[in-house]
Amino acid sequence: LALSGFLIINMMNATVTQQVWQIGVMKVVGATAGHVVRVYLAMASIYGLLSLTLAVLPGAVAAHLLANWLLSLMNVINDTFRVMPTAMGIQVGMGLGVPLLAALVPVVSGARITPHRAISNYGLGAGFGHNWLDRLIGHIRSLPRPLALSLRNTFRRKARIALTLTTLVLGGVMFIVVISVGASMSNTVEVLLGDFGFDVLVVFDRTHRAARLTEVTESVPGVTRVEVWDVRGATLELKDGEELQGQLWGIPDNSEMFNPRITSGRALLPGDGRAILLNTKIAADEDIRVGDTVTMTVAERELSWTVVGLVVNINNQQRDNFVPFDTLAREIGNANRGAFVMLTSEEHDFE
Repeated sequence: LALSGFLIINMMNATVTQQVWQIGVMKVVGATAGHVVRVYLAMASIYGLLSLTLAVLPGAVAAHLLANWLLSLMNVINDTFRVMPTAMGIQVGMGLGVPLLAALVPVVSGARITPHRAISNYGLGAGFGHNWLDRLIGHIRSLPRPLALSLRNTFRRKARIALTLTTLVLGGVMFIVVISVGASMSNTVEVLLGDFGFDVLVVFDRTHRAARLTEVTESVPGVTRVEVWDVRGATLELKDGEELQGQLWGIPDNSEMFNPRITSGRALLPGDGRAILLNTKIAADEDIRVGDTVTMTVAERELSWTVVGLVVNINNQQRDNFVPFDTLAREIGNANRGAFVMLTSEEHDFE
């Protein structure tokens, strides 16, 4: 909106400046400042209406396509095209309101000029040479005449050049922001996939024997590796007495799909027992270090874990923590059973 507003201000300022002489003639034959303002605001309104015809329908289509793309990342299919009245109302309000507000300052400024000043100041060079910047440019003598004239013409309308540069700067900033956000999103997805290197995750509504899940999954053509995990809600009692809700992931021994980014300590090892890779956010908030013991309530049982490492992951707000699969299953009375099957495949497409 800011960039659009600057574009409108710049365009209307240029239009009014080029038509100062015409404004003077209009006032000579009886036009008032209000008449002049209405003429140019009507012009801005027409521009707004034209922009709406170009923006509303393509905007709705683009929003539909973007929503479908984002939902497809979650394996959700949505083919229903809907036009949101609220969104259209905001578009119409902005499309008509922003041009009028942006055009108001240059239009009112141009409309207040007197007929004598408007006619006598006609021309691009009016007022040039009265300040230090103009005099500095005028002292440049070594440039070729066409280049010198171009340089002086550039700074004859300082407000216009300032608006132009501001618009270009804002456009460049917006471009950089869009590129940065796109790169950040792609990197976030890559980091998330790096933490959990599976191609397909299947979640069951209840636990099953791990051996049976592995057998059934390996029988599917194209599957190259299968790992049975488990995830349990866990409650950590904080130092101030409050309770923090988190998650415990049960990781099988010698997992090839789990690649944690360990900031301190070491990874889980076979036979670790009650060892835990603790989320760095929890560790920082509660001043927990490698070697400390944390107590979490899992399935209504208080379990103590020794911190062997601190990990950072994308789901920091979910406060994910990682423990050996066998230990977690045994402690909650669910030995050799899991509800999460992670697998890798020969091909990596959707099918």
